[in-house]
Amino acid sequence: MTAGGTARLVQEALDPVLVAAGFLAGQGGDAPDGSTQVIYCLAHDELVRRHPMLPQAGSGDAPGACDDLVVEIGMDGSLGRLDLEQLPVVEMLRRAGFVTDAEAVAAVLGQPGGRTLPTVRAALGRLFDVPG
Repeated sequence: MTAGGTARLVQEALDPVLVAAGFLAGQGGDAPDGSTQVIYCLAHDELVRRHPMLPQAGSGDAPGACDDLVVEIGMDGSLGRLDLEQLPVVEMLRRAGFVTDAEAVAAVLGQPGGRTLPTVRAALGRLFDVPG
C-alpha cells in the first residue's frame, strides 16, 4: 500500500461490509510515519441487538456506549491490530464459531495489508451476515 492512501484503501475494502453491519463509516487516517489506523464505531446497544452472538454483546456496556472495531496497518504496510473492543477479531471469530475464518485472518496478520483486506472483508461479512 502506498503512503497517503492506506486509510482510503482500508475504508474502500471494509466500509461496505461494516456499514451494512451497523457501524459508522471508517474514520482515521495515515500517520506521518506511514502507519494507518481506521476505527469503526457501533453503539453498544445496537451491537447487542444486531449481533447478540458476539462476545462483546454480553459485556454490560451502557446503552449508547460506542464499541470500536480498530484496523491498524503498520508503517511497513502489514496488517497489525484488528480488534473489536480490544478483543482480537481472530478470537472473536473463534468464539462465534467461525473457526475457518479465524484461521484465515490469523494467517494474514503481519502480511502486507493490500493482500489481507479481501480475507478480512470476507470473514467480517460472514460474521456480521452481510451478503456479497
